[in-house]
Amino acid sequence: MRLFRRATEARDSHSTSHSHLRVEQLEDRLTPVTLPTGFTESVFASGLTQPTAMVVAPDGRIFVAEKEGALRVVQNQTVLPTPFLSVTVDDFSERGLVGVTLDPNFQSNGFVYVYYTVPGTNPFNRVSRFTASTTNPNVAAAGSERILVDNLPSTNGNHNGGALVFRPDGMLYVAVGEAGVPANSQTLNNLLGKILRVNPATGAAAAGNPTTIAGLGTVPAGSERIWAAGLRNPFTMAVQPGTGRLFINDVGGGKFEEVNEGIAGANYGWPDTEGDFNQQSFPNFTRPIYAYAHGQGPLQGNTIAGGAFYNPSVAMFPAEYTGDYFFGEFINGRIYLRDNSTGVVTTFADDLTGGSPVDLDLGLSGQLLYLDIGSGTIYQITFGVSGPVAPGTQLTAVGTGPGVASQVRAFNPDGSIRFTASAYAGYSGGVRVGTGDVTGDGVEDVITGTGPGAPPHVKVFDGATGGLVRSFYAYDPGFLGGLFVSAGDVTGDGRADIVVGTARGAAHVKAFDGVTGAEVRSFIAYAGFGGGVTVAAGDVDGDNRADIITGSAIGPAHVKAFSGVNGAEVRSFFAFPPGYLGGVSVGFAGGGIVAGAAVGPPHVKVFNADLSERLSFFAFPATFPGGVRVAESGNTLLVGVGPGAGPHLKVFDALSGALTGSFFAFDPSTPGGIFVG
Repeated sequence: MRLFRRATEARDSHSTSHSHLRVEQLEDRLTPVTLPTGFTESVFASGLTQPTAMVVAPDGRIFVAEKEGALRVVQNQTVLPTPFLSVTVDDFSERGLVGVTLDPNFQSNGFVYVYYTVPGTNPFNRVSRFTASTTNPNVAAAGSERILVDNLPSTNGNHNGGALVFRPDGMLYVAVGEAGVPANSQTLNNLLGKILRVNPATGAAAAGNPTTIAGLGTVPAGSERIWAAGLRNPFTMAVQPGTGRLFINDVGGGKFEEVNEGIAGANYGWPDTEGDFNQQSFPNFTRPIYAYAHGQGPLQGNTIAGGAFYNPSVAMFPAEYTGDYFFGEFINGRIYLRDNSTGVVTTFADDLTGGSPVDLDLGLSGQLLYLDIGSGTIYQITFGVSGPVAPGTQLTAVGTGPGVASQVRAFNPDGSIRFTASAYAGYSGGVRVGTGDVTGDGVEDVITGTGPGAPPHVKVFDGATGGLVRSFYAYDPGFLGGLFVSAGDVTGDGRADIVVGTARGAAHVKAFDGVTGAEVRSFIAYAGFGGGVTVAAGDVDGDNRADIITGSAIGPAHVKAFSGVNGAEVRSFFAFPPGYLGGVSVGFAGGGIVAGAAVGPPHVKVFNADLSERLSFFAFPATFPGGVRVAESGNTLLVGVGPGAGPHLKVFDALSGALTGSFFAFDPSTPGGIFVG
């Protein structure tokens, strides 16, 4: 059951912000979330306290502002115990820490910007910049606060605004509410009820700001940071990637909520207008691109909250959603969708499990995230992910081969598609895949790695939801030789660790702890060999700890196994006759080491623990010259066809060799073969 919530505000009958709201449980509801076919809602992270705003970092971390002054970091779907920063705030009414964004160059400079209320006799709002510590990027460096915009009055405690965004011009845009004094919005003598455009280095007015505001005249000295006016309480904004288009969500008074397009020098009309209007009656005001009336009915509500354009670097949703604008409705617990091509608005999600959404953003794998202030939870909406799976579920992962867009697809045990994700936007060099329970929820996750020609990028997609939960470079970013990936419990802590090997160059193998991400193994599997190394994981020596299995990526089919306990070599043999020089794909299934000819006839062998040969067969016609890629799932042996054929996957019993399944993982016309895990 979900809780149906309502929000009440002591000041008037209409809630005006996500923060001065008393969220109450009224009744249990059996109504599940309503979404279009193919979409699923699930918890991404929980354990936050009155979260008000969030921003997703390029590395997948999420910075979340909490009303009482802490800026939290969510990493690998977990709220870290130590805040990134804590500021002392006045959190009466709608005050508090209510805005956050990251610098466009955050990965190199670590700049984080926040909007919060400074306590005192006359509380006021402030915009400050903090810098991440060079020794621990999850906390701000001590003494790094730089105040950029200060002394924005919070007269009545409400209508503080708080949205912070960057546009392609590199300037910081600050949304400021009218502090509960409507007249502030129609004067240029203060910065309230405005959008400010400031230089993020100094906080001063940005070069090129308008010198006049429609209907209000010339911007006076001291107010040069004003970029647009006539707003009531714009506590969320969104910028469209690529175009730089700015949408401003302005919470209305007693009648309408608005989405306004950001235009330099514009005046949006509050308090003289609310909602859409006749342009002839108010020639100096800019009409909203969309407004909806108050109420409980379809396309109605009482508090607009959070917006995001669907222009992700990795797309999960169908192509028809590209460029569309999602925005939240706080009171009614909905997400609306504005079609980019037609401007038509529809209800995308209703009866949200998190009944009080305050902010929206996109995750790195293209899922839609929404932040719920009532439960302190980030929820995600994914596409193409089937329903819940039971703990212990083993998934099959398939990655596209070279020559096509990089995709990874996960299959349930019954062969149905669990999810499909674009692994690496703009890359077509093949996606290496593996599976293992990295997150510790009892469901196998999908690990991906880039092939040659791209930095050594490893990603982990949550097997239950399809969401991206980890993203890192396994080697120096300058290495472009490609990866092979696998997973197994090398450390013995009950969680799958990530095992990687270089696809070209020195046969360098690494293992990364599934819990912390720390490097736990690093060694050269074949001294003096420059042909790369395939990897797998399995308990070869019977000590109940996964060992690391390696194969020479080219040349003789040299297979080795290294102890998970201490890294010592425990097995070494050649899987195919001495004249074979095509390299070997490795796996572990049915308690035995699996070897597949990487080039040439599609020969597959399985070896028992004593290295005696258990199985030897051709998975595809013996005349096929493209080889195979092998992997495992318990006692099941997965064999994917190599380059030169469509995406054909066969499944065999690893003990008997019996064929138990055969299908195309992608459209049969997709070239390049597949990688399996």
